[in-house]
Amino acid sequence: QIASDKVVPVAVFGSKRFPQLPKVPTLKESGVDVPAMPGWYALVAPKNLDPKIATKLAAAVQHALADPAVKAKLSEMALEPIPGSGADIRQRAEADAKLWGDFIKVNDIQVD
Repeated sequence: QIASDKVVPVAVFGSKRFPQLPKVPTLKESGVDVPAMPGWYALVAPKNLDPKIATKLAAAVQHALADPAVKAKLSEMALEPIPGSGADIRQRAEADAKLWGDFIKVNDIQVD
C-alpha cells in the first residue's frame, strides 16, 4: 500500500525507525508522548497442552525462525523475530499489560 502511494505513513509505533521506512519517524520523534508500541505475535496453545508436544512445537518454531528465508520474509514485513520460551511470552504480555494499564489510568483514557 505504501509503495503504491495508496497509504502515506505518518509514524511507526516502535522505539526505532523501520529500516524499510527510514524517512518515517517514530511516534516519539513526531512529538506523541506515548510508550513505544511494537507489535508482536506469539504462537500459543491451550494451557493443558502435553509438555512433550509443547517442547516439540517450540523447537519447530525456533528452527523456523532461524531459517534465513523466513528471516528475510519477516524482515520484508518489518517483523523482527524474538525467539523465546512460553515463560518469555507470558512475561512480555504481563509487562505490556502493566505498561498500558498504567498509561491508561494515568491519562484517564476512557472508551466513548
